[in-house]
Amino acid sequence: MTQITEPSSSYWNYRVVKTGEMVGIHEVHYDSEGYIQFISAEAVNLIGDSIEDLRGDLHHMEANLVLPIIDSRTLKEME
Repeated sequence: MTQITEPSSSYWNYRVVKTGEMVGIHEVHYDSEGYIQFISAEAVNLIGDSIEDLRGDLHHMEANLVLPIIDSRTLKEME
């Protein structure tokens, strides 16, 4: 399991998720111990109130591209 931050309560981040043969960026929600609880059903749509909002979201998405891909069926990181 890859941990991004020291867990203190539940949290979420953007992760690449594989569904079938396709990959997309999804919201991934974790429990307080860092285990995946659920993944958004659809890949995220990037919208915001400003360019700065979009830039911030893109930064977070891009930063997490280095993490292992998650399999949508098992909710486990792929090797």
